[in-house]
Amino acid sequence: MKVFFLLIFLFFYCEVSAQVVCNDLKNPDCQCSWKAAKNILLNPSFEEYDQCPNYPVLLDYNIIKDWPYGVAWNGSANHYHPLTCKDDSAALFYHRPIQLPLPDGKAFVSIGSDNSLVVSRPENTVRKAYIAQCLQTPLIKGNKYTFTFYAGRFKSVVNTNFVPFPIQLGIFGNTNCNAVPFGKRTGTGNGCPSNFPGWVLLGSASVYSNGTWVQAKIEFTAPEDISVLEVGPDCSLIPWGVEDLENKANMHDNLSFYLDNLQLAETKDFNFKYISVQSGTPCTGNYILKTPAQPGAVYQWYRDSIAIVGAVNDIYSVPDSVSKANYNVRLTLNGNCQITEPYTLRRSLVYSLKLPADTFLCKNDTLVLAKARPGIKYSWNGITDNMVKIHAPGTFIITATDTLGCSKNFTTQVNFQECAACTVFVPSAFTPNSDGLNDVLRGNINCPVDEYQLQVFNRWGQKVFDTRNANSGWDGLFKGKQATVGVYVYSIRFKNSVNEKNHKYKKGTFVLLR
Repeated sequence: MKVFFLLIFLFFYCEVSAQVVCNDLKNPDCQCSWKAAKNILLNPSFEEYDQCPNYPVLLDYNIIKDWPYGVAWNGSANHYHPLTCKDDSAALFYHRPIQLPLPDGKAFVSIGSDNSLVVSRPENTVRKAYIAQCLQTPLIKGNKYTFTFYAGRFKSVVNTNFVPFPIQLGIFGNTNCNAVPFGKRTGTGNGCPSNFPGWVLLGSASVYSNGTWVQAKIEFTAPEDISVLEVGPDCSLIPWGVEDLENKANMHDNLSFYLDNLQLAETKDFNFKYISVQSGTPCTGNYILKTPAQPGAVYQWYRDSIAIVGAVNDIYSVPDSVSKANYNVRLTLNGNCQITEPYTLRRSLVYSLKLPADTFLCKNDTLVLAKARPGIKYSWNGITDNMVKIHAPGTFIITATDTLGCSKNFTTQVNFQECAACTVFVPSAFTPNSDGLNDVLRGNINCPVDEYQLQVFNRWGQKVFDTRNANSGWDGLFKGKQATVGVYVYSIRFKNSVNEKNHKYKKGTFVLLR
């Protein structure tokens, strides 16, 4: 008996284990790291240093190998934390214990931006800290690069006014390594590097970290041959009210954040995976998506960050009911994972459009054959507009085109009709058997209506259908199942405000046959 229950437990355990582990890519536990095949940066995790920091005075500007201070104001431009130094502590100086383990190694840096509690101050006078590196391999003008980093903001042990606020990180470039450090040794600050000649903002990112390390990336195209980089706050200002809350308990806290494991390489050298289209187009649908196959890998597809149950292969067929969505694949191999870049799928909506083949126009009236829809234009008789208005009878060939370049043609015969007497006709029976003949029960009205309601009831008075669309009708289904054969009651309420001010009503019975 014990063996039996053990087998049952193992069976359900294996079944559960086979289910999706990460249901939402927005969950931090589902994130994967980005890695470059060749990192341009030296000492990317700050593990190499010349000496331990001189706490608490921090006047050692160049103790991190390959990373000199980036800005020329008094005090330490980069606050270095090697946890291998006996005097160092995650809570020292900034009083903000970090999340362990670190993203990489035993060292990190802290970066700050200090508005000094001034309500209004120009950005070019704000004290901001930066680290810099003169590149052994300069960035080449016109090439695409990706810069990835781990950033974190952590709650102070002495300040309970922790405000979740995004880390605004920028990466700046210059053609001359002698441009470091930038700025002047002023009593206030210099703002960001691009306030000075020769410096350009290559890219920036807004990263939310509520007590955890978060990996983020910045992608950019080198505007010129770049020889030196600066990493630190971008050129934005921190809202004064946020910083005020942070600083009430501890002036040293400012709005500091931590950086670790910086990677810079040409985008093609990163391990990003991309989803490709094996078949299908926005106009035809029938999409089949594919991600690069990797032997032994475990795949999970996501639509708008949510896991798709059962989509665990390198190929995925998109249901035609999906018109717009973002797709990712999370690939796991040998205990490591990576997430593809998002693929945005869009499908044309023109094929869901329906225009009548035959209709009528009342005298001295305007007939709207097609209402305005976002991204769709109509062309007919030399006219192009976002809706189709007909003022005279005739045969009209109408082409609907969307922003994706997809189109659909319609031919509509519009006849003139005297609409003074507005009446409705309902057949005495209908046969919803999908033979294309009399499959839908609807009211046929001989005039345009701007208010309409059709309701259908069974013999017990239970409402089985209700619509306010004059072009819609009952298909014989009730709660997803075929309604029983028999007699039903209909009630129609309609109004043509052009010729009549009051609503009209029509009630009667019909027979459902199969």
